[in-house]
Amino acid sequence: MENNLTTQDVYQQITNRVIAAIEAGAPHFEMPWHSKTGRSRPINVHTGKPYRGINTLALWIAQLQYGFNTSTWGTYRQWKACNAQVRKGERAAVVVFYKDMERPVKNPATGETEQERYFVANASWVFNADQVDGWNPPESYPREDGYF
Repeated sequence: MENNLTTQDVYQQITNRVIAAIEAGAPHFEMPWHSKTGRSRPINVHTGKPYRGINTLALWIAQLQYGFNTSTWGTYRQWKACNAQVRKGERAAVVVFYKDMERPVKNPATGETEQERYFVANASWVFNADQVDGWNPPESYPREDGYF
């Protein structure tokens, strides 16, 4: 897997998937959040929290594209921590996480050093529960607000 993707590469990869999904169309489209087939908001296997923002859309598209029956996702390490094994040859979906950072900057007006906040985007690759062996889902899943 490519760990040296730039933020622009990640954005472009997700944009390309969204465009491809729109162009592919669907014989009967149903918004995932209205689905009666059990498709729910993608959740992380380790935290039990739902993915947010563009990650929700990107994982819904991957779930539809590959025909996954579950909405549970995790990194290779997260699945390993759950005593599950990602099957050889499986391909991951990319998600983006933003980290809030601070750095010292000199204020030109006062000459004093102040802390400036900025965000760094990090790409991560996740696998669906349908791509792993040895995982037993928990008895309860989180509600849409992310709590069990």
